Amino acid sequence: MYYRLTHVDGSALPAPCRVGPRSYELCRGGLLLEPPRPPFVHGPDRGYSVVRLHAADAPGPRDLVGVSSEPYHWTSPTKLHIGRTADGPEARFSGSFADQALELVAEGSGRFIPAGTRLRFVAAPDDPITDDWRKVLYHGPPHVEYETPSDEATRRVVERLVHEFLEEQDRAAQAEAEKRIEDAWRAPA
Repeated sequence: MYYRLTHVDGSALPAPCRVGPRSYELCRGGLLLEPPRPPFVHGPDRGYSVVRLHAADAPGPRDLVGVSSEPYHWTSPTKLHIGRTADGPEARFSGSFADQALELVAEGSGRFIPAGTRLRFVAAPDDPITDDWRKVLYHGPPHVEYETPSDEATRRVVERLVHEFLEEQDRAAQAEAEKRIEDAWRAPA
């Protein structure tokens, strides 16, 4: 399910928040919770989460200032945990769900956002899927290593076949990522 960021530490957006080493005025953000799916890379009860934070005062042409991608699991029907381990340096959150709203509280090292920061999200599966979100589950084209034949004619044939294979695999990977986004965006809360 997709959730839209509405508040930081009880303040409606735009709201101040430290992301990494710098403070920003967050203007938008979102949380995507992809339900567990085979091959269950993180375990059969763990899904995949993506938190994206945007700021109007971000340096450069884009307003994206932070992304956290971590496994998550529900610890009860209204509580969840986001993070790989209880003691790793990656972003970790505990969360509680009520009335179509989800509040995440940052825990741990504070490398993403400071520990104790509260992010409030509302369920928003009917929001349009923007281009920046469409790309979050696509990890680029595949990579293939092969030995280049010394014969020029054979080399051209092998390179053409490898190129065709990579294009086909990349189209399949993009289609898979698009389907995953569609399915996760509208998944039940």
